[in-house]
Amino acid sequence: MAREAGLELLHLDLSRPSDSRSDDVVRLAIREAWLQNLLLYLDGLDGSIDGRPWETLLQALRHLPLAVVLGGAADWRPAPSDGIGIVTVDVDVPEHASRRAQWASHLARVGASLDTSELVTLAGNFHLDADQIADAVAVAHHRAAWRAAARGGGASVLPAFDDLAAAAREQSRHDLRKLAIRVEPRHTWENLVLPADAISQLRDICARVRHRPRVFEEWGFAQRLSLGRGVSALFAGPSGTGKTMAAEVIAADLGLELYKIDLAGVVSKYIGETEKNLDRIFATAEHANAILFFDEADALFGKRSEVRDSHDRYANIETAYLLQRMEQYSGIAILATNLRANLDEAFTRRIAFTILFPFPENAERQRIWQGIWPPGVPRDPQLDLGALATRFRLSGGQIRNAALAASFLAAAAGDIVRLPHALQAIRREYEKMGHTLSCEELRGGETVPDGTAIMQ
Repeated sequence: MAREAGLELLHLDLSRPSDSRSDDVVRLAIREAWLQNLLLYLDGLDGSIDGRPWETLLQALRHLPLAVVLGGAADWRPAPSDGIGIVTVDVDVPEHASRRAQWASHLARVGASLDTSELVTLAGNFHLDADQIADAVAVAHHRAAWRAAARGGGASVLPAFDDLAAAAREQSRHDLRKLAIRVEPRHTWENLVLPADAISQLRDICARVRHRPRVFEEWGFAQRLSLGRGVSALFAGPSGTGKTMAAEVIAADLGLELYKIDLAGVVSKYIGETEKNLDRIFATAEHANAILFFDEADALFGKRSEVRDSHDRYANIETAYLLQRMEQYSGIAILATNLRANLDEAFTRRIAFTILFPFPENAERQRIWQGIWPPGVPRDPQLDLGALATRFRLSGGQIRNAALAASFLAAAAGDIVRLPHALQAIRREYEKMGHTLSCEELRGGETVPDGTAIMQ
């Protein structure tokens, strides 16, 4: 705007602390713009409301015969009686095509390039503005140079796709950490032991995230849908069947960060506070380019009940608010529950994917037992994992706990992992569920009860 008008630009960021009084800073900036005929840009408006000299600013805006630009993340209008006549211009995050062009342009400046599919992935997964993209490219470029120097190389190495994705994640993560727990994805598709249909649906979730720009923007579905552009999924099944692991696999496959919502910090006994906390999470996640994972989702998204007192009425209002907020959310949200029947039916209608995580059968348990051990764990060749899977009907989480406990028992005894260590660990898992295994059951003389039946 300044260049088009033939003016110089005076930029004042009101969100930054100043050694001077805030009213003096604003007054000096306005005077400077008036005397030198500058275009004044007051940025950080919405982050500086508390304690800022709004009367001083409004008085000056009434009489200043120059254009003034006010910038902030939220819409702001003075009272109609002030008679200033502020024109609001919405500046959204660039669309996918623009983001892709920005990535290509900034990469070209450092002499790097990516193929089309990688550019599409970066632009689709990370909804960054131009400044964030420029900074992400610079960070990735410096990281590559640092890596080359650490290896003793003289010339710098151009940033790779992984460098750029990591730098893009860093642009987004700072705000959401205050509201949720970041989960480091450590699992891949090979670690998942689920029915083929469940695996297929999980891959469909990743495909929908990757191809949203084409379907919504290039093919025009964004013009037909005012709500429901996000990707939502419900993972339903008993505890320990791999719901959290599946969320990690999706995050790792897409190269996005995973944040687990801490229900203790969200749910409040005070009326309206739960909604405020959730609104902050959803609003922050819109710009964080991350996956939200609601574990034990039935605690938040429970069924609405018949109103008998004021508590029921406010609980139903809370659920109705969550319904609306989920539908407005354009990011990726995964809900996990052990009790699908407790979820409000309106949620399940709005969920794009519902994936069932069944209790593992014998073949699945054998695969879990075989794959749970790290390569460095010394095991007795006579340890029959197939027999353990057949005799003890445990979930994947329980098998993981048993394998870890058996390894500690072996380490404490200065031995390799043998059958007695595994049986002792399995016995502890059943005791946690309220069932004590007899000696005959441990030896295989009797059928061992199903873990899910014990829990019920």
